Amino acid sequence: MQKPKHNFGYSNPLYPIPIMKKSILLILILLFNSNLFSQSNLEPTNDLDENYQGVLKDYFENIFPLLFDSLSNKPLARFTAMPSFSYENTLSVEKDSLEEYKMIFHRCSESYWYAERKSKVKIIKDSITIDSEFAQLIEELFKKSVYNSKKPENEIIGFDGEFYYFTILNNNDNLSTGMCWSPNKNSRIGKLVEIGQILIDLTTKKSKDFNTTKLRIEELIKEFD
Repeated sequence: MQKPKHNFGYSNPLYPIPIMKKSILLILILLFNSNLFSQSNLEPTNDLDENYQGVLKDYFENIFPLLFDSLSNKPLARFTAMPSFSYENTLSVEKDSLEEYKMIFHRCSESYWYAERKSKVKIIKDSITIDSEFAQLIEELFKKSVYNSKKPENEIIGFDGEFYYFTILNNNDNLSTGMCWSPNKNSRIGKLVEIGQILIDLTTKKSKDFNTTKLRIEELIKEFD
């Protein structure tokens, strides 16, 4: 005798999707929509504020002063990366007392988060002089991206990957920061992170292709217009 076939509603539209499946589907939709949002815009953050009171308070109170030591309090633009399993680093675009524009790169000698003896973590530094046009182009890109920062409707908390911070000097002469978490490399925020990495390569002399970088920055600025 042939056993009756059971239909649990997976293919028949007259049967409801089981509650568990509905819940999973809803979570996936929320994650997908939030991820799409985060790929288009940075998210405003107060992580770099001196009065930060979140769960990472102790970490932030130590790592940022270490990374930003000797850097300007009023950078034209700053790109800070906080990897899960590698060293923390920051790139700052500044104008010095001699009216020269510079890109300055600071990185920890090891991951500060995982270091057993945090007092032994040192800062490794690189810097390079750039022309005013290039510096102002970077500033324009960072300002457009930070000014376009928006809070996502659904908060997604990540524990792996990398957090990236983009900081600018706003119209009130104060620092404003937008952040993202491991964006898709083909999104406009992913392209923004890639520009930050390219600027680091230029500063550490792993690359010398300023012309192509300039063109890529100009193209990305248009995407934020």
